[in-house]
Amino acid sequence: MQRRADVRGPIDACQRRIAGSVDDWLFCEQADAARFAHPERAPRPQTPRSRAAAARPDRTISLTRGGRVKYGCGLASGMRKDNMKNRFPSMALIVSVGLVVLFALGPVSPAFAQGKPLPSRAAAKSLKAAEDAIHAKKYDVAAAKIKEVEALPERSPYDEFLVHEMKAFLDFHNKDYAGAEKDLEVNLNSPFAKQSEMPAHVKQLAVLNLQLKDYAKAIDFGTRAVKGGFADDATYEVLEQAYYLKGDHKATLHFVNDYVDSQIKAGKTPKERSLKTIMATCIAMKDQVCVQHAFERLVLYYPKGDYWANLINSLFSSDDYKADVPRLQLFRLADDVNVLKNPADFTEMAQLDMDQGASSESVRVLQKGLDGNIFTEQREKDKNGRLLAAAQKRAAADQAAIAQRTAEATASPDGNKDAALGLTLLSLQQYPPAIEAFNRALKKGGLQNPADAQLLLGIAQLKAGNKDEALKAFHAVKGDPKYEHLASLWSLHTRA
Repeated sequence: MQRRADVRGPIDACQRRIAGSVDDWLFCEQADAARFAHPERAPRPQTPRSRAAAARPDRTISLTRGGRVKYGCGLASGMRKDNMKNRFPSMALIVSVGLVVLFALGPVSPAFAQGKPLPSRAAAKSLKAAEDAIHAKKYDVAAAKIKEVEALPERSPYDEFLVHEMKAFLDFHNKDYAGAEKDLEVNLNSPFAKQSEMPAHVKQLAVLNLQLKDYAKAIDFGTRAVKGGFADDATYEVLEQAYYLKGDHKATLHFVNDYVDSQIKAGKTPKERSLKTIMATCIAMKDQVCVQHAFERLVLYYPKGDYWANLINSLFSSDDYKADVPRLQLFRLADDVNVLKNPADFTEMAQLDMDQGASSESVRVLQKGLDGNIFTEQREKDKNGRLLAAAQKRAAADQAAIAQRTAEATASPDGNKDAALGLTLLSLQQYPPAIEAFNRALKKGGLQNPADAQLLLGIAQLKAGNKDEALKAFHAVKGDPKYEHLASLWSLHTRA
């Protein structure tokens, strides 16, 4: 069968830059999604184009040829050189490890409250003035009074504690996170620190060190919160980011997988952020098996089109799906989860359908492409219109021959004719007789491709609305790893 020409082309990378704050570590999901969903709204390069080039329409990226997966900006910028090939049009893989918001320190505790230690006589007046200025939001005055205390030749331990407490508050206000981190850490183990405030300060220090790119310290403080039993979801998010940004891929996978497993064991849905972090780490490690498993978990808990598209894309890059029959099965799954988008892919799937005896499915695929204006060039419309006419003619012949083929298949000693009949009936959307034909084929045995027949039985059961029976059929696919994998993906789709 004639294969189509390559239509590859790189997707432009996100142009945003990290501005330096934790807030800016978010990937540009919304901007990129809008740009790829509505390319007409995206900013165009200002380089001049020739008249001939301007006349050529933009190409989409083929499901089975070329292109690149696009990651977001920020944390993924270092991974762009390792991008996998993406075969889906207008689809951006967004790799994000989420957003961590800096804690804001609460009001400074009264330094002269009853029952508290008292500052030294030399520092008391300035410290009280600094405290009053902070509560009055006169931060410049407060800073000046603190400097007066720091200039004293002698200060008591409680003076030092109060100075660091007030400076930490002012540092946060002035976004001097390095100063805030230093002052908070000094006071963390002070005998004057309130034990009730310690958990919040430990979590603040984890976030601050992540902000300051001291990932080892962020991990230390985050781990301290986990072991202390006061870690919240934001703490785990800090730890995920810190491990990932530190570049310790094995430690990242170990930590995030443990967290995801604990959520699943607790009956909770794992965080999408965590699953995306695992996936990003697998990509960074160039571990294809790990990548596929990560995508499988994403589509299990968050069955979004983008995740399905990238999962199926990763399989098309495998040598397992170069042969026509498994390739058609992969196309069939892509169509069913609605990630078949490229004109050339519609054409190839339709051709494979006709070659394998599923002409009615070929008709539906081509009609879907034509009705959805998938084919934008007139030559594509003409070509696929002719292919549609041929498929319709063959589908009519298939329908007319059902009775004769059923009799021949029933009389056949092996199951190959039953399996071929089952595929034609499945294509004609006659699901109950298709199920009967596949069951006869599998019972007789002697099949050239028993795993394919078993997989088609599961698809027929699913199309007939029998989800439980479909899952049983998919579970029974054995003997060929690529078909077993396809069956597991159909099971995920069935459960979604």
